Amino acid sequence: MEIILRYWDLVCEMRAMRREIRELTAAINAFQQAQSIEVKEVDKLALSIPEAAHLAGLSTAYAKQLIYSGAIKSMKVGKRRLILAESLKESLLKK
Repeated sequence: MEIILRYWDLVCEMRAMRREIRELTAAINAFQQAQSIEVKEVDKLALSIPEAAHLAGLSTAYAKQLIYSGAIKSMKVGKRRLILAESLKESLLKK
């Protein structure tokens, strides 16, 4: 009986180790993906706030905060606020 209990203890430990290995592997893969984010080339000279936020991987609200604080340069064209693609790239590379 003692051998059977020890066997099941080992089986449970092995399953726990496999689960931890899967979790660690997933964490390593997520880290590697975050490190290998490529800078996208932009075809447009100027971007709307939602476009700039999407390209930068930011929420629109946070992009607006950065624009209004002056961290990202923008310009008003009619009723629209546009961000120059080069300005966005420079601002993000500074951080």
